[in-house]
Amino acid sequence: MAFITYVLVSGAIMGIQSRFSPELLGILSSEALGWLLLELLVFMLCIYVFNIQSHLSYLDIVAFSGYKFVSMLVVLAAYVSLDRPGYYFALVYVSLALAFFL
Repeated sequence: MAFITYVLVSGAIMGIQSRFSPELLGILSSEALGWLLLELLVFMLCIYVFNIQSHLSYLDIVAFSGYKFVSMLVVLAAYVSLDRPGYYFALVYVSLALAFFL
């Protein structure tokens, strides 16, 4: 759900900046999905190579990977409402929060 919201909010921000086109929205969603799948592949490969015994399934790891989209939404909202200083503050804050949580 955060993935779809991220794509829609990014499209809205591109529209505010007069840069919106359906092709850009498709490229954005394809790239985000590709990075999510690559991240899942790397996690699964690391679990296999290091022989980590875990009860996490693929969907659990996808759910954990989806938390980054919530953080990116917070950063985008800070950028729209507070411009660059708010963007950098939100970026540092959510990065530290994700590092602590995950």
